[in-house]
Amino acid sequence: MNNKDRVQIDGVWYVRETDPVEIDPIYYLGAVFENEAYCFDATVLVEDGEFLRDTFSVKFKNKRTQIEEFWDNNNFFDGLLNDDAISWASFEDSVVVGHRAFFMEFLRELKSKEWF
Repeated sequence: MNNKDRVQIDGVWYVRETDPVEIDPIYYLGAVFENEAYCFDATVLVEDGEFLRDTFSVKFKNKRTQIEEFWDNNNFFDGLLNDDAISWASFEDSVVVGHRAFFMEFLRELKSKEWF
């Protein structure tokens, strides 16, 4: 073994790693809207510059109660935008009146950018 392949740190000898390391990172794009009561954190994975629309998700945090939810159902998001009663019933359980408009505008913005 060549001394160039070894390194001593604090009196302990180590062998240098010489094998190339291959990585396959996952890329994503994120958007956040936050006010005094809520934080909406949306992400979508990106591959070759294209959004993987079925990976769109929103982490929702109620700052007052510290309760967090994770939403990743595109049918739910589309249902909200299309006034679907089932989607709205679920949504109304999570976000109080007066703050729903913020999330809906956030959702419309991301839909217009084709995140989902």
